[in-house]
Amino acid sequence: MGETVVDLMERGRRIIRSSSHAYLASRFQPGPSDPDAGFEETVPFSSLVAVGFDFDGSPLMLLSKLALHRRNVEQTTAASLLFDGTLGMADRLAGPRVTVVGRVSIYDSERAKQRFVAQNPSAEIYADFADFSLFRFSVASAHFVAGFGAIRWLPAEGLVGNGDLAESVAGAAPALIEQANELHRSALLDHLALGAAAAPRIAAIDATGVDVTYLHDDAPVSRYLPFANTVSDVEQVDGAITALLS
Repeated sequence: MGETVVDLMERGRRIIRSSSHAYLASRFQPGPSDPDAGFEETVPFSSLVAVGFDFDGSPLMLLSKLALHRRNVEQTTAASLLFDGTLGMADRLAGPRVTVVGRVSIYDSERAKQRFVAQNPSAEIYADFADFSLFRFSVASAHFVAGFGAIRWLPAEGLVGNGDLAESVAGAAPALIEQANELHRSALLDHLALGAAAAPRIAAIDATGVDVTYLHDDAPVSRYLPFANTVSDVEQVDGAITALLS
């Protein structure tokens, strides 16, 4: 029996949420500031971007004014993000990937920026630079290629979480994170198979899982750990963390 739409939405969401980077496709119109572009037509422009995720799962990007893709999305907000789940596979075209389509807008939220940095610890050194701003990708739908011949459009509601639940988790997140790091320090080390020097800690949390940061070769890295099931109430988060790390 093949996967149901619900199964595909969950698999697609996990590919998206587990990604630290994605390929942003935006609309590039060469102008006077692009004398070396070599053409005048409007073309799709793809670029690699670091991504984070808001409490509802909406992708976040920290973009510099120096980047051409920022100029592109400020001029035309329609864009797409390709999340690649094929890394490490011998035949990558047989692997899963998800392209989300929607619109990009600047997102003046200190809470969201702090969450982005928690999920991308290397961004801390430039997150407050004057030329960087946070952008939020509002997902309209997604095109999921699950493998050869397994292709389907998925609705946004299967990929982006409930707004009320997201806000409830956001309000409780600081206390939940502090409590989890106190109670599950040893379990986290065991789960990640790390030594104490790696200093792992839960840095961010939402209804679908946690983001853990730790040291690798003396540099901070982040990893997403999904819950077995998305919680439906903020009161279930602590139990989901315990189950995840047990």
